[in-house]
Amino acid sequence: MKERGPLPQAEVVRLALIMCDILEALHSRQVIHRDFTPDNIIIASDGSLKLIDFAVATENREGVTGTIVGKHSYVPAEQFRGYAENRSDIYAMASTLFFLLTGIDPEPITQSNPSEKGIAINQSLNQLIEECTSQIPSERPASAAQIRERLSEIELDMEESFVINIAGDLKKQVLSG
Repeated sequence: MKERGPLPQAEVVRLALIMCDILEALHSRQVIHRDFTPDNIIIASDGSLKLIDFAVATENREGVTGTIVGKHSYVPAEQFRGYAENRSDIYAMASTLFFLLTGIDPEPITQSNPSEKGIAINQSLNQLIEECTSQIPSERPASAAQIRERLSEIELDMEESFVINIAGDLKKQVLSG
């Protein structure tokens, strides 16, 4: 995944929806991945996505503690303190989205804001990534299902904006031609 560099927003949203499905499946089985990074995601030639490396995944129990694992740019603060929960995976997924949009690793233990890296980004997508990388776990969305719902709205908004932009461009061409 690292070799691909920044991806178009529409592709990132499509992949994020798949990531949400994966996290929802894991979390419904009480599994926390704890190492959700671009290095552990494989995008197949058919566009499907696979999350790999479950070596450090743990059962989600109240106050799960354990060894600090994962690439620091994708590890939330609570995981550095030995505590991991569903929202820890949400932080890591959003940090991965930041990488996919910018082509650079996020700063460790920070709230990620892709627009600060000078890329043009859908405001709602930028806000969602910021919320998901909050340093306070309770300020992050509680579930991958909540994120998927917002991503679906963002995807629809991006499609509508694209259609409006094309219609506007065609109108300009007709008027100037």
